Amino acid sequence: MLGFSCGEKSSNLRGNRMKNSTRSLGLMGILGALGVAPLVASADYAPSSRIIYGTWHSTSGNLFEIHSTDDGAFRMTMLTTNGTQSVMRGHWIAGLRGTQFQYFGPDGRRYSGTFSGRDPNRVRVAGASQVSWWKRGATAVAPRSSKLFGTWRSGSGNVFEIRNTNDGRFSLVVTFTDGRKSVMRGSWVRGFRGSRFQYHDADGHRYVAGFSSTDPDRVRVVSDDGTINWWRRSFATVQASDGESPSVERDDPYATPVPTPAPAPTIVCWTADDDGCKRMKNGKFPMDQTAFRSFLKAVSSARPHVFSMKDRVRASLGNRYMTSLQLARLLDEFKPHVYVMLDVVKICAQRLVDAENGAGPIAEKFAPHTFVGNDAVKALGAER
Repeated sequence: MLGFSCGEKSSNLRGNRMKNSTRSLGLMGILGALGVAPLVASADYAPSSRIIYGTWHSTSGNLFEIHSTDDGAFRMTMLTTNGTQSVMRGHWIAGLRGTQFQYFGPDGRRYSGTFSGRDPNRVRVAGASQVSWWKRGATAVAPRSSKLFGTWRSGSGNVFEIRNTNDGRFSLVVTFTDGRKSVMRGSWVRGFRGSRFQYHDADGHRYVAGFSSTDPDRVRVVSDDGTINWWRRSFATVQASDGESPSVERDDPYATPVPTPAPAPTIVCWTADDDGCKRMKNGKFPMDQTAFRSFLKAVSSARPHVFSMKDRVRASLGNRYMTSLQLARLLDEFKPHVYVMLDVVKICAQRLVDAENGAGPIAEKFAPHTFVGNDAVKALGAER
């Protein structure tokens, strides 16, 4: 009897375990039929919070960079297909750290991300009545910043030479198809150092460029109006021998002959003793004799109303540049109104091709008002 009772009890325990197992399997089956992935605390399923760090490509075309995961919260930088950049905040959902997270987009809507149960490199993101999938970016997408240095040829035919990548900033010397040259400034996009950079042309248009995910020698460039262009790294070098024209070594099958630079334009300086006439800024020379004479005439025509004259300076300057001595000459038109003169210096400072040479001539125009003159010199120093 004792043996039978023990056997019956053991059988009952096994039966209860089978029932519980069957119920568990039934629940799993129901969840699977509904398309809901069960959140299992498994080392093979739930990635650690460290794994979310890095670059993610969305099926929407946007690019996401997740920077840190301290204390369950992290910073996310989104780069859209048209080059717009947004910084957002995200965090793990309470009790689901390592499997589910949420963040708020630039539009204020909430989005939730869930790691795929089969592929830790894929994330399902739902929000705003839409579903998208993210895929982890390959490490090859972000080459070292030193790889940016060198010559690039655009599909438009222009040639870009990128110099000096210290501190995340660099200069771009572009040679246009007609031989003109221009110098522009660029920098890495914040949060995307080594993979995304931006620059502005002389007209103020912004361009955002990203390295190809499959070819580190190709760059996709998007302008602020949505125009897309492609650059390819050029390994061509220019050689010149005595009496011979430059030739191109075709180490790169995509290389094309470097256009012969056009002769430097003849600049008629407004005065013979201004060395600044030979200087350039953003690829442009200062106003020549004719342009500066017309500029002064437009400003002085509003005399004696100095505030109207100041408005004429802002309107007439436009996209033109000037030398420090030209600015000093312009200040003569506003004497003795030193505070209006200070406003004029601030308006023109960013358009000076030789701001470093202007401290003496500009300060002299403010004498004996030393304090106001010092403020004018400080405005010039900010543009050096």
